[in-house]
Amino acid sequence: MISFRVIIALLLCSKRHVTTSFLKKTTRGGFPLANHKSAAKRARQTVKKNARNSQIKATVKTFEKKLVKAIETQSKEAETALRDYVKKAMSAASKGTLRKQTVSRKISRLATRLNKATASK
Repeated sequence: MISFRVIIALLLCSKRHVTTSFLKKTTRGGFPLANHKSAAKRARQTVKKNARNSQIKATVKTFEKKLVKAIETQSKEAETALRDYVKKAMSAASKGTLRKQTVSRKISRLATRLNKATASK
Protein backbone atom coordinates (compact mmCIF):
# COMPACT_ATOMS: atom_id res chain seq x y z
CA MET A 1 0.00 0.00 0.00
CA ILE A 2 1.45 3.35 -1.05
CA SER A 3 1.30 6.10 1.55
CA PHE A 4 -0.48 9.37 0.97
CA ARG A 5 2.76 11.38 0.98
CA VAL A 6 4.28 9.24 -1.75
CA ILE A 7 1.19 9.79 -3.91
CA ILE A 8 1.45 13.57 -3.38
CA ALA A 9 5.14 13.47 -4.34
CA LEU A 10 4.27 11.57 -7.51
CA LEU A 11 1.58 14.07 -8.44
CA LEU A 12 3.86 17.06 -7.85
CA CYS A 13 6.64 15.70 -10.01
CA SER A 14 6.55 16.60 -13.69
CA LYS A 15 9.03 13.85 -14.58
CA ARG A 16 7.33 10.79 -13.17
CA HIS A 17 10.07 8.41 -14.24
CA VAL A 18 12.59 10.23 -12.04
CA THR A 19 10.46 9.91 -8.94
CA THR A 20 9.28 6.37 -9.57
CA SER A 21 12.82 5.11 -10.14
CA PHE A 22 13.85 6.90 -6.97
CA LEU A 23 10.95 5.32 -5.09
CA LYS A 24 11.97 1.85 -6.21
CA LYS A 25 15.36 2.40 -4.61
CA THR A 26 14.11 3.83 -1.32
CA THR A 27 10.82 2.04 -0.74
CA ARG A 28 9.26 -1.37 -0.95
CA GLY A 29 5.56 -1.26 -1.64
CA GLY A 30 5.42 2.40 -0.61
CA PHE A 31 7.06 1.81 2.75
CA PRO A 32 10.55 3.23 3.34
CA LEU A 33 13.44 0.78 3.55
CA ALA A 34 14.67 2.07 6.87
CA ASN A 35 15.54 0.54 10.21
CA HIS A 36 14.95 3.69 12.25
CA LYS A 37 12.11 6.17 12.51
CA SER A 38 14.38 9.09 11.65
CA ALA A 39 15.72 7.32 8.56
CA ALA A 40 12.17 6.61 7.38
CA LYS A 41 11.30 10.26 7.85
CA ARG A 42 14.37 11.38 5.89
CA ALA A 43 13.38 9.01 3.07
CA ARG A 44 9.89 10.56 2.94
CA GLN A 45 11.36 14.07 2.97
CA THR A 46 13.78 13.16 0.20
CA VAL A 47 10.94 11.95 -2.03
CA LYS A 48 9.12 15.26 -1.61
CA LYS A 49 12.28 17.31 -2.10
CA ASN A 50 13.19 15.34 -5.21
CA ALA A 51 9.74 15.98 -6.70
CA ARG A 52 9.89 19.70 -5.92
CA ASN A 53 13.44 20.12 -7.27
CA SER A 54 12.60 18.23 -10.48
CA GLN A 55 9.64 20.54 -11.06
CA ILE A 56 11.72 23.68 -10.49
CA LYS A 57 14.54 22.47 -12.77
CA ALA A 58 12.07 21.60 -15.52
CA THR A 59 10.53 25.07 -15.31
CA VAL A 60 13.93 26.78 -15.50
CA LYS A 61 14.93 24.66 -18.51
CA THR A 62 11.66 25.57 -20.27
CA PHE A 63 12.30 29.28 -19.75
CA GLU A 64 15.88 28.84 -20.99
CA LYS A 65 14.66 27.11 -24.16
CA LYS A 66 12.15 29.91 -24.79
CA LEU A 67 14.92 32.49 -24.37
CA VAL A 68 17.32 30.70 -26.73
CA LYS A 69 14.56 30.36 -29.34
CA ALA A 70 13.72 34.07 -29.02
CA ILE A 71 17.40 35.01 -29.43
CA GLU A 72 17.84 32.79 -32.48
CA THR A 73 14.73 34.16 -34.19
CA GLN A 74 15.70 37.70 -33.10
CA SER A 75 12.19 38.36 -31.85
CA LYS A 76 11.20 41.41 -29.85
CA GLU A 77 10.21 39.26 -26.86
CA ALA A 78 13.83 38.22 -26.25
CA GLU A 79 14.40 40.87 -23.59
CA THR A 80 11.26 39.92 -21.68
CA ALA A 81 12.22 36.26 -22.05
CA LEU A 82 15.63 37.07 -20.54
CA ARG A 83 13.97 38.92 -17.65
CA ASP A 84 11.63 35.96 -17.02
CA TYR A 85 14.51 33.48 -17.19
CA VAL A 86 16.61 35.49 -14.74
CA LYS A 87 13.69 35.65 -12.31
CA LYS A 88 13.03 31.90 -12.42
CA ALA A 89 16.70 30.88 -12.37
CA MET A 90 17.65 33.12 -9.45
CA SER A 91 14.60 31.92 -7.56
CA ALA A 92 15.77 28.33 -8.06
CA ALA A 93 19.27 29.31 -6.92
CA SER A 94 17.97 30.99 -3.78
CA LYS A 95 16.01 27.85 -2.90
CA GLY A 96 19.12 25.73 -3.32
CA THR A 97 17.87 23.73 -6.28
CA LEU A 98 20.57 25.11 -8.58
CA ARG A 99 23.98 26.51 -7.68
CA LYS A 100 24.17 30.30 -7.68
CA GLN A 101 27.46 30.30 -9.60
CA THR A 102 26.01 28.11 -12.35
CA VAL A 103 22.94 30.30 -12.69
CA SER A 104 25.04 33.48 -12.80
CA ARG A 105 27.28 31.99 -15.50
CA LYS A 106 24.31 30.95 -17.64
CA ILE A 107 22.64 34.34 -17.24
CA SER A 108 25.85 36.10 -18.24
CA ARG A 109 26.33 33.95 -21.33
CA LEU A 110 22.71 34.29 -22.44
CA ALA A 111 22.75 38.06 -21.89
CA THR A 112 25.94 38.34 -23.95
CA ARG A 113 24.36 36.25 -26.67
CA LEU A 114 21.27 38.48 -26.65
CA ASN A 115 23.37 41.65 -26.82
CA LYS A 116 25.35 40.30 -29.80
CA ALA A 117 22.14 39.35 -31.58
CA THR A 118 20.56 42.78 -31.04
CA ALA A 119 23.78 44.59 -32.01
CA SER A 120 23.96 42.74 -35.33
CA LYS A 121 20.42 43.80 -36.33
